[in-house]
This record gives sequence, structure tokens and C-alpha cells, in this order.
Amino acid sequence: MKKTQLSLALFISLGLIACSDEPSNSTNTENLQSQEASAFSDGPESTMSANWQYVVNNAKRTIDKYATERNPSAVFIGRNLQVDFIRQYGGDHEGRYLLKIVNEHGGNTSFSMLLPLFDEHASSEELDDEGRLWQVVEAKFNGRSF
Repeated sequence: MKKTQLSLALFISLGLIACSDEPSNSTNTENLQSQEASAFSDGPESTMSANWQYVVNNAKRTIDKYATERNPSAVFIGRNLQVDFIRQYGGDHEGRYLLKIVNEHGGNTSFSMLLPLFDEHASSEELDDEGRLWQVVEAKFNGRSF
């Protein structure tokens, strides 16, 4: 067995090579959108429409503007964003969903939770993605609220 074949076999057996059904020319943005779409696939009705990606983009713009005004070191735009729509089982927003946006950048972590100003259990098709759709309920930079 040649060295390259042995290395390939070792990587495969250790699970170090990931397989994907996506074409090899897909961009990071397409991958991120695909990850976001799959993350919301079992969420409330609002996450099921084609308009949902624009509603999430509205949230990203909302938190970015909030951070720019209050703590410019916090960054919520970039390729490393983690976005999750999380049902709340306690606290001030019990029974509602909050959008969590986390960005790790340059050794720093920006964290936010946004409350939808729309009915998350209804379709988001008719929402104006240029309007005010979210309220920031928590924002942190490296663990400190701002």
C-alpha cells in the first residue's frame, strides 16, 4: 500500500474526512444559509417560509446596529455566526422563542438574544424585512452585558 493510500485509509477510518452532497463549488455563505435553514426546520411556523432568511438577516442588522451604538468591539457580522431560534421554558419570555446570535472573532465572543416583535407561530411570508422585527433583550461582549 502506498503512503497516500495508507493516509487516506487512516483518515477515513478515523472519521477525519467528511462527505457532503453539496457541490464542491458552493460558497461559505451558501453553507451558512443551509446550516441556518436546517437549524430552524423543526421550529415554529414563522421559520418555515422562504422569507425566514430575510427575517434572520433583519435580526443580524438589528443587533449589529445595537452593538455599534453601545459597544463597537462587539461584532455580529461575519462568517462565524451561530444562529438559533430557541424556545424559552422559563424566565421573562416563557413560551416564546428568542433568536440567539453568537459570533466568535479574534479570541472574543459576541452574544445576543433577540425577541421577535411578530407572532413566531404564524407565517413570516408577509413580514417586512426592512421594518422593526426584533427587540434586543440581551447583548454581551466577552461575558459583559452592554
